[in-house]
Amino acid sequence: MKIGLLILLAVWMWFPYYKTSEVTTYPSHALGDTCKTIVKRFTVGQHKSILSGVLIDCETQEPLKLGVLKIDGIIFNTDSSGKFHKPLKPGNYLVRAGWPTYQLETIRTKLRSGDSLYVVFHLKTDKRPLE
Repeated sequence: MKIGLLILLAVWMWFPYYKTSEVTTYPSHALGDTCKTIVKRFTVGQHKSILSGVLIDCETQEPLKLGVLKIDGIIFNTDSSGKFHKPLKPGNYLVRAGWPTYQLETIRTKLRSGDSLYVVFHLKTDKRPLE
C-alpha cells in the first residue's frame, strides 16, 4: 500500500500538468447549453502563461475559417482553422472574439504564472443588417 502511494506521489510530481484544472462556462447570448463559451484552465508548472483556443460557429458547430481576437487592445487573427495561441504575461485580461456577421463574445480572466487557458468561443450569427 505504501509503495503504491509513493509511486502515485512520484507520478504526480513528475507530471505537473495535471495539478489543477477548472472549467468555467459563460452563457452565450442565452442560447442554452449548445452555445456556451467554455474556458478550461490548466496549471502547467512553468513560468509561461498561454491563452489558446478556437472560435466556433454556434449554429453549425464548425470552426470559423478566420476570426479576430482582441486582448487588452492588441488585435490578432486566428489561423485558417479558427485556432489561436498567444503567450501572455501573468495578469488580468479582457478577451474579445468575433468576426463580421457574428456577435462579439467577451470574457474576463486572470492568468497566473504557469497557467494555460483554453477557450472555446461559440459565436452566434448576427442577424442584424449591416449598416
